[in-house]
Amino acid sequence: MDERELIEFETPYVLAEVFPSRTLAPEDQRKCSQCGVESRPLPASELTVIKHRHSSQPLGHMRIYCHEHLAGAKEWTESVGGETSRRTGPVCPNCFMTVPTGTGVCETCGETVR
Repeated sequence: MDERELIEFETPYVLAEVFPSRTLAPEDQRKCSQCGVESRPLPASELTVIKHRHSSQPLGHMRIYCHEHLAGAKEWTESVGGETSRRTGPVCPNCFMTVPTGTGVCETCGETVR
Protein backbone atom coordinates (compact mmCIF):
# COMPACT_ATOMS: atom_id res chain seq x y z
CA MET A 1 0.00 0.00 0.00
CA ASP A 2 1.24 3.48 -0.86
CA GLU A 3 1.66 5.45 2.37
CA ARG A 4 -0.06 8.45 0.73
CA GLU A 5 -3.31 6.46 0.99
CA LEU A 6 -3.06 6.49 4.79
CA ILE A 7 -3.52 10.23 5.29
CA GLU A 8 -6.04 12.86 4.19
CA PHE A 9 -5.27 15.72 1.82
CA GLU A 10 -4.14 19.06 3.24
CA THR A 11 -4.17 17.82 6.84
CA PRO A 12 -1.05 18.14 9.04
CA TYR A 13 0.12 15.03 10.90
CA VAL A 14 3.10 14.45 13.20
CA LEU A 15 5.38 12.25 11.09
CA ALA A 16 6.23 9.85 13.95
CA GLU A 17 2.57 9.32 14.84
CA VAL A 18 1.21 8.57 11.37
CA PHE A 19 4.31 6.72 10.07
CA PRO A 20 6.03 5.19 13.14
CA SER A 21 8.60 3.46 10.92
CA ARG A 22 10.05 6.87 10.04
CA THR A 23 11.35 7.16 13.61
CA LEU A 24 14.16 4.75 12.72
CA ALA A 25 14.22 5.53 8.98
CA PRO A 26 17.38 6.66 7.16
CA GLU A 27 18.28 10.29 7.74
CA ASP A 28 17.21 11.38 4.23
CA GLN A 29 13.61 10.46 5.13
CA ARG A 30 13.65 12.77 8.14
CA LYS A 31 14.41 16.15 6.57
CA CYS A 32 12.20 19.15 6.00
CA SER A 33 11.15 19.48 2.35
CA GLN A 34 11.68 23.24 2.54
CA CYS A 35 15.09 23.12 4.26
CA GLY A 36 16.44 20.91 1.46
CA VAL A 37 18.73 17.93 1.06
CA GLU A 38 21.70 19.60 2.75
CA SER A 39 19.77 20.24 5.98
CA ARG A 40 20.27 18.17 9.10
CA PRO A 41 17.83 15.35 9.79
CA LEU A 42 15.35 15.89 12.59
CA PRO A 43 13.56 13.43 14.86
CA ALA A 44 10.31 12.26 13.24
CA SER A 45 8.47 13.52 16.32
CA GLU A 46 9.52 17.09 15.40
CA LEU A 47 8.37 16.92 11.77
CA THR A 48 4.93 17.40 10.25
CA VAL A 49 3.77 15.70 7.05
CA ILE A 50 1.06 17.08 4.77
CA LYS A 51 -0.29 15.41 1.64
CA HIS A 52 -0.91 18.10 -0.97
CA ARG A 53 -3.11 17.81 -4.02
CA HIS A 54 -1.20 17.58 -7.28
CA SER A 55 -2.57 17.86 -10.80
CA SER A 56 -0.58 14.91 -12.19
CA GLN A 57 -0.55 12.69 -9.07
CA PRO A 58 -4.02 11.43 -8.10
CA LEU A 59 -2.72 10.29 -4.70
CA GLY A 60 -1.13 13.69 -4.14
CA HIS A 61 2.38 14.25 -2.89
CA MET A 62 3.66 14.44 0.66
CA ARG A 63 5.83 17.21 2.00
CA ILE A 64 7.60 17.09 5.33
CA TYR A 65 7.94 20.31 7.32
CA CYS A 66 10.01 21.40 10.30
CA HIS A 67 8.42 23.69 12.88
CA GLU A 68 9.92 26.75 11.16
CA HIS A 69 8.34 26.04 7.78
CA LEU A 70 5.01 24.61 8.98
CA ALA A 71 3.28 28.01 9.28
CA GLY A 72 3.93 28.74 5.59
CA ALA A 73 2.69 25.29 4.63
CA LYS A 74 -0.54 25.75 6.57
CA GLU A 75 -1.19 29.11 4.87
CA TRP A 76 -0.73 27.51 1.46
CA THR A 77 -2.83 24.48 2.40
CA GLU A 78 -5.70 26.64 3.65
CA SER A 79 -5.62 28.77 0.48
CA VAL A 80 -5.97 25.70 -1.75
CA GLY A 81 -9.38 24.87 -0.26
CA GLY A 82 -9.68 21.46 -1.92
CA GLU A 83 -8.69 22.62 -5.41
CA THR A 84 -6.12 20.89 -7.54
CA SER A 85 -2.64 22.26 -6.89
CA ARG A 86 -1.77 25.33 -8.90
CA ARG A 87 1.91 24.46 -8.92
CA THR A 88 3.27 23.45 -12.28
CA GLY A 89 6.43 21.75 -13.38
CA PRO A 90 7.83 18.29 -13.85
CA VAL A 91 7.47 15.68 -11.12
CA CYS A 92 10.52 13.94 -9.66
CA PRO A 93 10.37 10.19 -10.39
CA ASN A 94 12.11 9.41 -7.07
CA CYS A 95 10.02 11.30 -4.54
CA PHE A 96 7.03 12.61 -6.56
CA MET A 97 7.73 16.24 -5.68
CA THR A 98 7.08 19.11 -8.09
CA VAL A 99 10.41 20.28 -9.47
CA PRO A 100 10.98 24.01 -10.04
CA THR A 101 10.92 24.63 -13.80
CA GLY A 102 13.76 27.14 -13.55
CA THR A 103 16.32 24.77 -12.04
CA GLY A 104 15.09 21.32 -13.06
CA VAL A 105 16.55 19.99 -9.80
CA CYS A 106 14.34 18.35 -7.16
CA GLU A 107 14.59 20.30 -3.91
CA THR A 108 13.97 17.15 -1.88
CA CYS A 109 16.34 14.53 -3.32
CA GLY A 110 18.55 16.49 -5.72
CA GLU A 111 17.55 14.50 -8.83
CA THR A 112 17.82 16.40 -12.13
CA VAL A 113 14.49 16.21 -13.97
CA ARG A 114 13.96 17.35 -17.57
